[in-house]
Amino acid sequence: MQAQTTGQCLVCGTDTRNRCSACGKAGIDLFFCSPEHQRLGWPTHRSFCGPNAWPIVFPRLTKEEANHLISTLETPIARYIGAETWLQTPAVDMVKQRLGREKTTAEIAADILSVSDGAPAAEGASSLQRSQIILLVARMFTVTDPFQRTTIPQAVLGTLSQLVLALDQSRLIPSIPAHYELREARLFHRIACYQTLECMALSRPYTWQPDSSRMQGAQSYQRPCLQALRAFAVEAFDEVFADKLMVELGKSAPQTVAINR
Repeated sequence: MQAQTTGQCLVCGTDTRNRCSACGKAGIDLFFCSPEHQRLGWPTHRSFCGPNAWPIVFPRLTKEEANHLISTLETPIARYIGAETWLQTPAVDMVKQRLGREKTTAEIAADILSVSDGAPAAEGASSLQRSQIILLVARMFTVTDPFQRTTIPQAVLGTLSQLVLALDQSRLIPSIPAHYELREARLFHRIACYQTLECMALSRPYTWQPDSSRMQGAQSYQRPCLQALRAFAVEAFDEVFADKLMVELGKSAPQTVAINR
């Protein structure tokens, strides 16, 4: 496949020739118009840059993430459900909705450990699919507690996982990221960039953001980034798809998280 020579910056939508060379080697053309904009998108893009760009590969849970999630499975956690409302629900109940209500807590803990660093890689198409679903579900619940400090990449990976599962459930993109077609993968990278800006721009209570200049930069590019994302969705899919995507984006938007880098 011939590489694109020009494309739209993932951050601001400006036409540019500055292509991510590492992602280009993986067969997908992604663009950043300047080093500044590449730095804005980098906190999350680095997880999906190069070999992980396409097919898209989500990073495994660290042992710390897995152990923390397992230790809090039975503990009621605060989950934002909209309109400034938080719901106290044990994580294990929410995980069972995705992985099977018949599962025991011990079985769910084993599932979580199976997608953490050091666990054997899944083999076979069905095993890979199940492994990816477990990972997405686990990541979705690593940042549900607004008082738990997290990093920007962790926060975005959590909201991305939630959105990916929602897009699958709504049949907008009925697949796991590892099976995305090229246009779906390009859309995913744009979404990842936009959600990174959202997390960096958070100024709600309990959010700690030491780099005010980067925070202001993220805030200033949120709107053009979203406009470029929607324009791409219309062009690559259609307007109905784009409208539905905007709704799902709103549902999965990062809420109050304590950013700690």
